[in-house]
Amino acid sequence: MRHLIDPTDLTVAETEQIVARAEDIIANRAKYSVLEYTLEVIEHSLRHLPLSLLRVFQGVSLVDKACLYKFAIDFKGVDKVNKKFYICTKGAYEYDFFNMCFLNNMLGIILLSLYKGYIPVINVRYAELNIWDMFLKQPFSNYLDQSSYSIIENENIQSFFSPSFKSIYNKNDLKLWCKIYNNFVELNDETKNYVERECQDVFRDGRRVMGVLCRGTDYVTLKPLGHPIQPTLEQVFSLLKVKMKELRMDYIYLATEEKKIEERFEQEFPGKILINKRSYYDNYYANKCTYIREVNFERENDSYYKGLEYFSSIVILSRCQALIGGNTGGSCAAMFMNNMKYEYAHLFDLGCYR
Repeated sequence: MRHLIDPTDLTVAETEQIVARAEDIIANRAKYSVLEYTLEVIEHSLRHLPLSLLRVFQGVSLVDKACLYKFAIDFKGVDKVNKKFYICTKGAYEYDFFNMCFLNNMLGIILLSLYKGYIPVINVRYAELNIWDMFLKQPFSNYLDQSSYSIIENENIQSFFSPSFKSIYNKNDLKLWCKIYNNFVELNDETKNYVERECQDVFRDGRRVMGVLCRGTDYVTLKPLGHPIQPTLEQVFSLLKVKMKELRMDYIYLATEEKKIEERFEQEFPGKILINKRSYYDNYYANKCTYIREVNFERENDSYYKGLEYFSSIVILSRCQALIGGNTGGSCAAMFMNNMKYEYAHLFDLGCYR
């Protein structure tokens, strides 16, 4: 058994054996008395192989993920061979609003498009609106005036490569997705102006601010299968009381969709809670909604403003000095946007809903 493996030590035959075993585990999980992390171990092991060798085995899901990982790590920008636009009009799901699932799905498609030699343009629409353009700039907008470039049509690129809830606990994965967010997630001018005004208020006078995210509504009522279990408010309060003093924080910026959660924080930390402009979703319960997206605030452009308030809160979290909260798509996105600059970060790892 090799305890230390150099990528050049592995032969094609040995690599085939690794891939074959991984595929067998996927197809026949019941016969393997192994931990659920086995596939992750194999996937991470494949990442140590040269990209040139991995390409030989393209078409196997674990190998494809490793290829994209290697490509993303080494990505330095579009080169001269990228002279075709890929117009992305579909994602993995039918999206009717902007959220982190949409963002991460699009980032995976952007990476895969680049890997194939294309320049990606995101044009996933709902009600005639480009969901990406609502809040973000196109990642390669400076190429859009290249009339000599051709457009790829009739190809539906769907990526299997996106951050998982475990990515924040793995330093290499965290570093990778920080890079991807830093490269491809850029606020458009309208969103940037809105966020900067909000940040000026939250961080004025040199405040040291602890960011906190606490989900409610459909996340805690539905307990979605495979999603991280959310901490109780008591668990969050207990850690906050220690870290606020230890890190000498002045205030807590709270990102939540429920007014009653804000009120609990005000009771526990009077005079210390900061919030930005938002509409709360407490009528989710009164209206007996199943999903948070069913809540409507009876205002013009409601979907846009719900997305703006949500996304701006995530950006604000990313600019705090520290972060505590449940592990959600939003808190993970804040970690990626922060680019590993937090003085302290703790997203509760309590297992997943089953």
